[in-house]
Amino acid sequence: MTTENSIVKFNKKTSKIEAFGKGNELENVEFSEASACLQSSGEICVGSKSGFYSFKPDMVHRRVIQAPLVFTKLLLFNKEVEIKEEGSLLKEEIDKTPQIVFNHKQNVFTIEFATLDMRAPEKIQYAYKLDGFDPEWNNVQSKHFATYTALPPGTYKFRVKSTDSEGVWLDNERQIELRILPSFWQSGFAKFIYFLLVIGLFLTTLYIFITIFKLKNNVTLEKQMTDMKLRFFTDISHELRTPLTLISLPVDSILQEDIDPNIKEQLTLVRRNLDRVMGLINQILDFRKIQNNKMRLTVEEVDFGDFVRICSSNFVEIAHTKNIAFDIIEWGEDMGGHGAVRIHIVEPVVERI
Repeated sequence: MTTENSIVKFNKKTSKIEAFGKGNELENVEFSEASACLQSSGEICVGSKSGFYSFKPDMVHRRVIQAPLVFTKLLLFNKEVEIKEEGSLLKEEIDKTPQIVFNHKQNVFTIEFATLDMRAPEKIQYAYKLDGFDPEWNNVQSKHFATYTALPPGTYKFRVKSTDSEGVWLDNERQIELRILPSFWQSGFAKFIYFLLVIGLFLTTLYIFITIFKLKNNVTLEKQMTDMKLRFFTDISHELRTPLTLISLPVDSILQEDIDPNIKEQLTLVRRNLDRVMGLINQILDFRKIQNNKMRLTVEEVDFGDFVRICSSNFVEIAHTKNIAFDIIEWGEDMGGHGAVRIHIVEPVVERI
């Protein structure tokens, strides 16, 4: 079969198509339509505007030129990378460079390549693949460059291959190693630090949970101990109320009789302290009720002067036995004291003999 400027061989069994055109001595040819014939000798004649071509199909062999493929240019952020001894990605020509090392900021680069077949370079097709990133080959037809952006850190192998001017894939694959360096936060040292931080956070959290667990156990134990102590004091209080009640009854009976004033004063002191002890015992019992939510705390306003006077009067007798002048002086409203009291204490005087 013929096209406008090439002869095409089609194999009906394998459906393979081979085109013979420019590069196979068919330069600047324009074939005419329906101008082919098969001769008795087995030759095929094909007419064109400038003459005709005759050939035997069995004698036609493709002239394959193994054109080499080369890397031609490296671009970084769309700017060509210059060859320098220091501070550059390229120390020599890219086609002679086995490996290119990029840092984490150099994340947009382009590699250009070309096949050295000058017969019809516009018909050369290319395919490339980046091992470790591209799952399959990228067929880009006549486009002779590859661009990558934001590659993850790692080592890759860039591979590229091409056809000749007739569209036949050649065995001219080239490859170059690309290495993307990680940033500090992606480096192994940073990952080790992250690992230590995670371990430290885990241990700290574990320590906090263990501490809270211990505190809860301690609180529970303290609560149990408090309950035991309070139960003990409650039981003791119940036991003490009975003898105190038995003591207070005879004291009340004696106080109702006509007795010596000094004795009556002392019995009054006894009675007052009995009441005080009974009050303390009742407070312990009330505290137990409050803890069991059987009683609520009630706050009331009292005369502080009377409270001080009652509390202090319990120590008058003891002070006198030790030769201490212990006087309780009440200030009324007419004295400017607003119902207050004043306690006057004089230390004993030791006489020298």
